[in-house]
Amino acid sequence: MPLIPCHCVFWLYTMAIVLFSSWLRRRFSYRFWRNLHYISFVAFALVTAHGLLAGSDSDEPWMRGVYGFATGAIAFLVLARMLVGVSESSAQAYK
Repeated sequence: MPLIPCHCVFWLYTMAIVLFSSWLRRRFSYRFWRNLHYISFVAFALVTAHGLLAGSDSDEPWMRGVYGFATGAIAFLVLARMLVGVSESSAQAYK
């Protein structure tokens, strides 16, 4: 069995766990929930790399546009979060 598809299935399950943990956020400590969500950055990068390297449509211009838009959107949101930050009151709400 090829190695790249095996890893992609693992990261797909990881993204599903992150999604479900969002719905159960109040049941987890804020620290645990936040650390779990840091995994989503790695999962996104690896799933995108998988799509670029092994995707059947990855050579198509429209698919490159999808990858570029998704990566740009994530980069923009991470940058905005780093510049704006999080208010202390919203962080305290989930502790």
